[in-house]
Amino acid sequence: MLLMTANTSWERVRATNSTDILCPARPPRASKPSGTGNSAAQATASRVFDFTLDEKPVGGGGVQNSMLIMPYGVGADNAVMSVAVYGWRFVPGRGVDNVDMWVAMLLGWFVCQLSAALPGIGSRVIGSTELFADTITVTYGTPAVNNDVVSPANDLPASILLSLKGCQICELVFGTEGSAISCNALVALL
Repeated sequence: MLLMTANTSWERVRATNSTDILCPARPPRASKPSGTGNSAAQATASRVFDFTLDEKPVGGGGVQNSMLIMPYGVGADNAVMSVAVYGWRFVPGRGVDNVDMWVAMLLGWFVCQLSAALPGIGSRVIGSTELFADTITVTYGTPAVNNDVVSPANDLPASILLSLKGCQICELVFGTEGSAISCNALVALL
């Protein structure tokens, strides 16, 4: 029997790097989470990956299993940035109130250290002023259970394989931690 994993190519989480200092929290909300992070006006907005087919998914649909994340940013050698990943689930309104809502759960929070030995390539998707992280520290999440972090810390690119726990929407938010100038990541869905 042949088992295969569906996957996607790498893509930038945001078209423009985030300049938020800290990763923002995500309280429950009435409307479906959205955001593409695709313009300078959205420099502090997040990127949402929507795996649902409906505005109000009640259940029964398929979603992605996991996400591969490779953080990068602009800053000096050893500058620090953070990435938080939230999973959103729909809560249908029932009973007296009959009001729908979306609730986020924190899937993982990671602090990443950039390496000057790992720049992008000029005039490419990730430019020569952007540096990949070579060190990732898990701030929230259970290593080897919820996430698999490859953190060589020796000028080799670091990455995170994160379980999405069946969430209908996944959202990545970034923070410069007052150290990096801006931050972003590559992602691939598995």
